[in-house]
Amino acid sequence: MSCTDDALRLQHAVVVTARRLARERHAGLTPMQVSLLGSLDAEQVTVGELARRHGVRPPTVSRFLTWALSEGLVHRAPNPSDRRSRLYSASPRATALLRTARARHDRWLDGGMATLTAPELATLRSAGALLEQLATS
Repeated sequence: MSCTDDALRLQHAVVVTARRLARERHAGLTPMQVSLLGSLDAEQVTVGELARRHGVRPPTVSRFLTWALSEGLVHRAPNPSDRRSRLYSASPRATALLRTARARHDRWLDGGMATLTAPELATLRSAGALLEQLATS
């Protein structure tokens, strides 16, 4: 097998696994919605900051926040350091939704890993470290 074949096989495995993890975690939300809510669950942020963190444009975040506010998933508060902007944070409903989604995701992942042998788990741990190294090179 050539390096190109190995790379294609690895890429396929990573993409399929990432999609499955996202599907298990999404809880009726898109992966981007889960990601944005997760950021808001950690701290209060402005539209601009949220957009920068996620590599999207502020209008995309604004549309999400309008929807999330209408669904009761987000709280909006005045920004004490800039009266022109607002701070957004996840509501208790969003936090509960994220907690449920994470638990479902973790159950699936734990269940899959429980089927592996000790040597397979060791290989998976090594592969994880190598994938992180590859991603940051």
